[in-house]
Amino acid sequence: MKYTPVDSSQIAEVGYDAETYTLGIKFKNRSGISEYHYANVKPSLHEALVGAISVGKFFGEHIKSKTELYPFTKQG
Repeated sequence: MKYTPVDSSQIAEVGYDAETYTLGIKFKNRSGISEYHYANVKPSLHEALVGAISVGKFFGEHIKSKTELYPFTKQG
């Protein structure tokens, strides 16, 4: 999965695998970076996330708050 840096206080990078509809998020935290993968994310939602004025706010409202639609796993 290829990651792209984003301008966000919470999120360092966003990645996407269009074949598996998997969204990768690398979060900033005190100990460095935490990586999570979110399932079932359609390409249009990924594009909206990357293009959002506030990537962190968009992620919180449209993906993080909907774990029943977008289950996640922590990587590493």
